[in-house]
Order: sequence, then C-alpha cells, then structure tokens
Amino acid sequence: IAGKMLEDLVMRLDEQEVTMKYDEAVLDWIVEEGTDADFGARPLKRFIQRHVETVVARELIKGDIGPNVAFLLTMDDGKLVVNKTT
Repeated sequence: IAGKMLEDLVMRLDEQEVTMKYDEAVLDWIVEEGTDADFGARPLKRFIQRHVETVVARELIKGDIGPNVAFLLTMDDGKLVVNKTT
C-alpha cells in the first residue's frame, strides 16, 4: 500500500515534469513509522503527506528541484533526504 501511495506521488510530480525516485529504505521507513497496530495502513496517507510531500514541496519552493530535474529520496540517520540526480 505504501509503495502505491508513493507511486501516486511520483505520477503527480511527473505531470509537472518533476522526476522523483526513492530507495527501498524510504519505503521501509514509511511502513515502519506510518502504520499503526490499531488502525493498520489508514494513517499512511497522512504520514506521507506530512513527512514526504512536505519535504518535496519545500525543495520545490526553494527551487532546488523543479521541472526537468530528477531527484532521489533517501534516508540518512533516520531523516528523509532529497538528492538531486541531474
């Protein structure tokens, strides 16, 4: 489910000519931190919005990423990191 939600974000960004990729550690982090034993996968969407989309949006606003610029989401010491790839 988390992978599908991230792929939805990838597709939305692709419509804006922004290429996002992510490594397996990001997906693992989202699954680990974004699920709840009581609510299952339901909190995932909110978690992705708060922790992934917010980081990506800040980078877009700063101008560090944008159209025709690919970037990779990775994890570094428990934090989500945006790395330009082109």
